[in-house]
Amino acid sequence: MSRVVIGLPAYNGGEHVDAALDSLLAQTHGDFQLVVCDDGSTDGTAERLEEYARRDERVHFTRNSQRLGMIGNWRRVFEVARSVAPDMRFFAWASDHDIWAPGWLEALLRAFEADPSVVLAYSRARGFSGTPDNVVHTPGDFASAGVGKRRRRMREAWFGMAAGYMVYGLFRAEELERCGVYRYVRDPDRLLIFELAAFGTFYQVPDRLFFRRRTDAKPSVGRQMAAFFPDRRRPVYTYLPWPVAHSAMLGWSLGVRGDGRPRLGRLAGVAVGLWYLKLGFGLELRRQIRLRQRSRIAPVRNLALLAGRVVNLKPSAGELAAPTKPPKHERVPKLPKPPKPEKERP
Repeated sequence: MSRVVIGLPAYNGGEHVDAALDSLLAQTHGDFQLVVCDDGSTDGTAERLEEYARRDERVHFTRNSQRLGMIGNWRRVFEVARSVAPDMRFFAWASDHDIWAPGWLEALLRAFEADPSVVLAYSRARGFSGTPDNVVHTPGDFASAGVGKRRRRMREAWFGMAAGYMVYGLFRAEELERCGVYRYVRDPDRLLIFELAAFGTFYQVPDRLFFRRRTDAKPSVGRQMAAFFPDRRRPVYTYLPWPVAHSAMLGWSLGVRGDGRPRLGRLAGVAVGLWYLKLGFGLELRRQIRLRQRSRIAPVRNLALLAGRVVNLKPSAGELAAPTKPPKHERVPKLPKPPKPEKERP
């Protein structure tokens, strides 16, 4: 059985699902299994996935009996991957709408072969809209290869990560499982990347081999929670500030349960949780300061826009000229004056 499994949590991929699977199945390194879990699609995505499973024996398709939501389905594909390939060494998440270059998987595997300290390998990427040529976002580069000290790796990951892209890289399955796979919290990708940095280094392939489809929808906590918990009430702890929820989960798993041992002891795990709390509130404070600055600048900007409109609406010289009389056929005829009433004679 293959040592590499790609997990694809699918939900209403629509017209993009074929391009996504075609790019994955066309990898130059073809020795992998593709686990696909459909989370109750209603647009024909499940039927398309079943067709791919019939055509290619590497594709293992399953349909969830009930909606699990985004995080639940991401966790589900990892669980199924473990059952399909018990000896799985490397795992990657895919999506039902993005695109991967043919050499993507081969390049990531070479990174693990070259450096045993690597726990996550990913390529440079682009965000696109419509077609891959229409680039709308290019994430910054980040890697921690060669950084031996744990605290430095975690600090660099905190300030340099592009978590939304990195989470689609290739993980060492054992270390990913040690970090709770994907937790039920706001921004789970940020928490995962930070925790994973405690156990090894990140390697970034210099070539752009991953192309992420972007939408115009603006991210919000409400939309995120609706996607995470579609058919059930969100847990009470998700209403807490995200630094509190994240640090509590780190402190519980690393400090209380000791999931980081032997590399990370319980006391060190508690320290990591407290450190995360400090970093998280620091980041949130900087965000609030930027929002306040923008709110102060907004009235000035709006006034400048209004002034620009007034200037643009200024009448031209021709419009300021004296109006001419309309043609005779357009003139409104004057009504005759009513006759004066006669005075009554005594």
